[in-house]
Amino acid sequence: MTSENPIEMGRQARDRYAYLVDKKFSSTLSESEQEELSRLRVHLDEADAKFYEPIERHLESVLAKLREWA
Repeated sequence: MTSENPIEMGRQARDRYAYLVDKKFSSTLSESEQEELSRLRVHLDEADAKFYEPIERHLESVLAKLREWA
């Protein structure tokens, strides 16, 4: 990724990940592409965690309250 802008780098990572997933299901990935896909998946999961963790905590709290009522 050539850009220094974190937003642009994130977009490029997501675009590359999408390309590799499409290629995985339409043909085959080389070993280096498989490794890159795995690295990108970890990177994107870590980046997305900041967004999803508060949502997951809230949903867990709501589910716990629902279970108490049941």
